[in-house]
Amino acid sequence: MSGVGSTASAFAAADTGLLLVGTNTLGAGEFATAAAAASFSGDFLGIGKTMQLRLDITHDADTNVTDTLTQALLSFALVGAGNVLFNEDWTFGLADGDRTLTRNFYLPAGVSGLLDISLSSLSGSFTGDAGDLLSAAFSLNTMPEPDAVLNMLAGLGLLVWIHRRRQTRTAAVA
Repeated sequence: MSGVGSTASAFAAADTGLLLVGTNTLGAGEFATAAAAASFSGDFLGIGKTMQLRLDITHDADTNVTDTLTQALLSFALVGAGNVLFNEDWTFGLADGDRTLTRNFYLPAGVSGLLDISLSSLSGSFTGDAGDLLSAAFSLNTMPEPDAVLNMLAGLGLLVWIHRRRQTRTAAVA
């Protein structure tokens, strides 16, 4: 809502792996507000391995006078096998910049999970301008199991040992 001479605009976009919201207001003696929201909800199947949700958040807020406000909110939840694995809300104000959030979880193979992510932004101003831009890139990835890491290290050690043995044989022949 904006008064005479005041302006407000908002936008939101959602795509595979990305949410984006933005608001901008210019107050001209009457309070102007803008709000935007975007969300993602998706099902997936557990694969019997530890998985990681990664959220790369970019936040840019700007105001030029004291009678303005900007606020952004990121909410995300993961439900699997009928249990809430995590449910978090993060707020972003003027001083909050970019951050990366990671959460590890385990779902047995074939068990369905539900991921919900939402972003919202609010800007308001009386005599100045205020803007807020928030994006979240997200992905679900598998994490290497500890025994897989040990096997990789053992294989690497074996390759080093074979390489050194060949070098000593070559040196002995020469």
